[in-house]
Amino acid sequence: MLFAVVLAFLITVAALAYIKLVSLVDTNERTNRNTEFVLKLEEIMSYLKDAETGSRGFLLTSDTLFLRPQKLAGKQVANLVLDLRSDTKNIDEQIPYLDSIQNMSTRKINNIWQLVHSIKPGQVNPLTDNQKQMIENGRLLMDSIRATIQNLKKMEQNRLNFNIEKQKKSTADSPRFFLIIIILAVAVIIMTMFGIYQQLLLVNKARKNLEQKINELDHANRELDQYAFTLSHHLQEPLRKIRMFSSRYENKLKKREVAHDNDKAKNTEGVAELETIRKINALATDSQQLLNEFLAFANLGQKDKTEPVRIHLPDLLHRVWLAQKEMVKTAQANYTFEGIENIVGSESRIELLFNQLIDNALKFHHPERPLSIHIESGQELVENTLFHAITIRDNGIGFEPEYAQKIFLLFQKLNAKTNDSGLGVGLAICRKIVELHNGSIVATSQPDFGTTIKILLPMPTFHA
Repeated sequence: MLFAVVLAFLITVAALAYIKLVSLVDTNERTNRNTEFVLKLEEIMSYLKDAETGSRGFLLTSDTLFLRPQKLAGKQVANLVLDLRSDTKNIDEQIPYLDSIQNMSTRKINNIWQLVHSIKPGQVNPLTDNQKQMIENGRLLMDSIRATIQNLKKMEQNRLNFNIEKQKKSTADSPRFFLIIIILAVAVIIMTMFGIYQQLLLVNKARKNLEQKINELDHANRELDQYAFTLSHHLQEPLRKIRMFSSRYENKLKKREVAHDNDKAKNTEGVAELETIRKINALATDSQQLLNEFLAFANLGQKDKTEPVRIHLPDLLHRVWLAQKEMVKTAQANYTFEGIENIVGSESRIELLFNQLIDNALKFHHPERPLSIHIESGQELVENTLFHAITIRDNGIGFEPEYAQKIFLLFQKLNAKTNDSGLGVGLAICRKIVELHNGSIVATSQPDFGTTIKILLPMPTFHA
């Protein structure tokens, strides 16, 4: 609540200060525009005077050098009038004066040119009546222009005086205004700092409690990992014994079955017993495989004592591929690799990661076509962070999109409709390895169209 009040107050103060500053700036700009407007009017008058003086010099001397101001005046006066129109686009009462100045200036320039062109080569005084009339018309035009400019200057001067008074008043009020603003701001800052201090005390207390809970949770997780590791390890021996005794009993039943080939009743009973013991052996084998995978998963909870090393992905993939040669042959599989070849990390864990990913691709290959796996390694920018992106695409059986999140959970099979021996630990191992490297892993798929798995690993840890 305190922060909301302080924020509202600061926003109000900032808005008032902004309005005050805008007012000062606007008044100053208006004063500058008034001054510039008057100066431009005087400049128009100056150009016209120079042009008239030049024409008189030409009449007296016939020297064309005196015509230079005349040539310049027309263009400059036109430009100045355009500037003045731009400056007064929001002041309608000035527009008629500017129209009059523009019209009379054009006529004045034309009058001078007519007078100049009426002078014949070698002509000397006195001037003709027509030329005298031209001079008189020019004088009258000049007087009208001077009077119009003077009226416009007077109007602008009144506006300038008003703005100057307004600026003086605003300037006089500003120190008091900003002093009040500063005092209020300081008071609010002190109150805010006190509030923040109180909040920091609460946050510090909460942080200590959180750290204690995290330590307790970390300790519990370590104990749980150790318990899982120990349990998985010690359950291996009973399963090996079950498999050993069941195999012996299976062999014994096979021999008895052969001995009683002619006794159909005993042979039928032996076949049933043999089928039962085979099921027991198969269940023990599956259980042992599950424990092996779960043991590998539990091992990931142990601290990795090896230092990160540079890993050459093509060599690592070649080793993994050779280790799967039986399944590769069954699936008629091949793989391709392209992109960045080197990453840095735990070599044993990265090798286990790709071993599990390729193992899943081989298990779930499409029965009607050879398996093709394409692995692409590159870089990707995500929310202004550079990642090492590794994509594994296959043309296997795929799975329903609804399983995209579930498949990385422990004991979630990749495809529940298959009879494959997978027990739903492999992809959980992949997720845990990627997370241990501060990365992310996602999967996309469609049934019968294969699966794409994308891994993002932060570049500070994994780089080319």
